[in-house]
Amino acid sequence: MIEPVPALVHDEVEGVEEDEATELRQVPHELFLNEEVIDAVPRAALVVRRRREVTRTREIVLRSRTVRVPIVEEIGHEVAPASPQAFHVPVVEGLPAHYQELLVEPEIDPYTVIRNGDGSVIIGCGICPKQFGTLKGWRIHAAKMHTQNGFCHKCGHFVKMPQVRSAEEVAAMMELHSLEWCPKATKAVIDDRAAKRRRLELVGRNDEAEHYYIPGRCAVKH
Repeated sequence: MIEPVPALVHDEVEGVEEDEATELRQVPHELFLNEEVIDAVPRAALVVRRRREVTRTREIVLRSRTVRVPIVEEIGHEVAPASPQAFHVPVVEGLPAHYQELLVEPEIDPYTVIRNGDGSVIIGCGICPKQFGTLKGWRIHAAKMHTQNGFCHKCGHFVKMPQVRSAEEVAAMMELHSLEWCPKATKAVIDDRAAKRRRLELVGRNDEAEHYYIPGRCAVKH
């Protein structure tokens, strides 16, 4: 008896596996040996296609590549740094009369703003020949070097010191000016003045309390 010969059946699944194996063999070896840098934008379609079709090699390809993702920055919302303005003597209205008498306006501008043709700015000190790239740099310089001349860089005035002679006395006078009655002191200094003044007023030491000037607060008449 002749045994029946099994019919030849083409297995579609087998064919798919063979195609996948063929695709895997076609992947260049350079992807695994060399580090490659690509741009995400021009190759975006290619990367997406490979992720959809060659699912078995997607993870390996990502490990052997460095993808650059562009970062898009919004234009038109950048805040340009404020250009330094020329010096103007600050207004000290509201300061008690006995303190106003101690302030002297400078005869020359403590600093000048020099604008170059390329748009850069130079801050020239009016008290000495020093120059700086920013107004903040000049303020730091003035606080260190010109306070000893009786100049306050915060309120832009010289402090009159008729009975002061030594450098130690000048330093002490300028410190009291800054802590007690400079009209352009920082908020932290003003808050500290208010606390000290309040304590003195609570114990009836109003004369001492008046040493601390609080902007916007009416001074008590002597």
